Amino acid sequence: MIETTCHCGNIAITTNKLPESVTTCNCSLCYRIAALWAYYTANQVVNIRYFDGANTFKYVEQ
Repeated sequence: MIETTCHCGNIAITTNKLPESVTTCNCSLCYRIAALWAYYTANQVVNIRYFDGANTFKYVEQ
């Protein structure tokens, strides 16, 4: 099983399948945390967990 999370950690998905490919992003956030994006179809996802604050996202310029 593979568990992946979004960059803030508030959403996690579990899957049994390795991604066929991953995408890199060069925005400042993804670059800073060395994020890789993987894409799954709904039938490839075994479980989705939502943690505190997962229903909103607020971008704050620094």
